[in-house]
Amino acid sequence: MAVPVVAAGVRLAGAGWTPALDDGFLAVRAFDVVTGDTPLVGQYSMADGGDGPPAHSLGPMLYWLLVGPV
Repeated sequence: MAVPVVAAGVRLAGAGWTPALDDGFLAVRAFDVVTGDTPLVGQYSMADGGDGPPAHSLGPMLYWLLVGPV
């Protein structure tokens, strides 16, 4: 099931891909999973409408999934 994602990651790594912007943020947060600064919330979102506290995605599971490719 994860074969296409892994294959795409290997292809991008072989092509000299460097994470930037949102991809860079995700890469840094995924790397943080194996350090003492494990993310406790998901990626920041502007979906809050501006009136309340910042919104986040449902959780940091994406970072845990990206630990291997990063």
